[in-house]
Amino acid sequence: MILICMGAMTFFGLLYLNFKGKEKKYFIITACIILTLYAALRAHNLQPDIPVYVKYYRDYAKFSFQGIIEIFETDLKDPFYYFFGWCFSRVFGDVQWWLTFISLIYLICVSVIIYKESNNPFLSILAFISLTYFEFSLSGLRQTIAMSFTILSYFFIKKRKPFKFILLVLLASLFHRSALFFLIAYPVARSKIGKVHYFVAIVAIMLFVFGQSVIRNFLQEFLFDTQYEGYVDRTVGLSIAGFVIQFSIFIFCMVYSKDVYEKYSHSTILYNLAFIGLIFQLFSSMIAEVFRLSMYFSFFNVLLIPLAISVEKNKRTQMIETIAICIMFVVYMFVAGVPNYAFYWS
Repeated sequence: MILICMGAMTFFGLLYLNFKGKEKKYFIITACIILTLYAALRAHNLQPDIPVYVKYYRDYAKFSFQGIIEIFETDLKDPFYYFFGWCFSRVFGDVQWWLTFISLIYLICVSVIIYKESNNPFLSILAFISLTYFEFSLSGLRQTIAMSFTILSYFFIKKRKPFKFILLVLLASLFHRSALFFLIAYPVARSKIGKVHYFVAIVAIMLFVFGQSVIRNFLQEFLFDTQYEGYVDRTVGLSIAGFVIQFSIFIFCMVYSKDVYEKYSHSTILYNLAFIGLIFQLFSSMIAEVFRLSMYFSFFNVLLIPLAISVEKNKRTQMIETIAICIMFVVYMFVAGVPNYAFYWS
């Protein structure tokens, strides 16, 4: 089914080939509608954790206001998510609307940032799907909402508005506390990749090799979430592949970093986010759940890749790079595994 969606988006991409002005807007709106329908009509048994979310939604929908308030006094992680779901259930009792609503929030945020920041929306959408950001949103509902806010907080980094940035990240953390890690994005966003980054990379590698027990204990305590176990098990075998592809993306973009820095003053933000995502991805081969931290940062690769390609002066080389990267993303998607699909009424 995802291949059909990608085929449809490719068709519309060819219709709006120039991706300028209204054509860019029409393509992104079309892609958003296609992906929203894919998410809205999906069955509940495709991802291991969705039945748990569905059960929680249906159970809490029966609570009184006093009853739902009392969950804040329990050990339940991120209770605000369930309270927010309870509020939604006052209007829409059917859980399918809840799944649709979460997907729509996320996809609108993704669409907005791609529309405003991407030099090649088709490549960005393809990267968004192939690098599993979309697939994850169908499974990790709490973090999906959190990522929606962190994606929008990028604009406040760019506009140098720390208070609004912090406020948005704190709001994201109400849905998934791992979003607090995104606070480190603001203070490092303006520095060019250099000696400090190389030092951090060396320290990270040393911790990975020699300090696994300490890192493992800390991250497991902070990240462990039983309802993600099924999804995490699926990602264990992909963690090294995920690191390799993120590393390859980062090196490719670094080749053009000098020209990108000169042409786009905000590009330092994207390079730093990609770097942080890569560091976290390294540790995901040790603890698979760390890939969830990496996603907050590595998501912005969908913007950085087109930015790097755009500074290539030779148009023929630029086209070859674009086509080659698109092919590699499709191949990676098949390596990761094309997800099964079924409609919720089947």
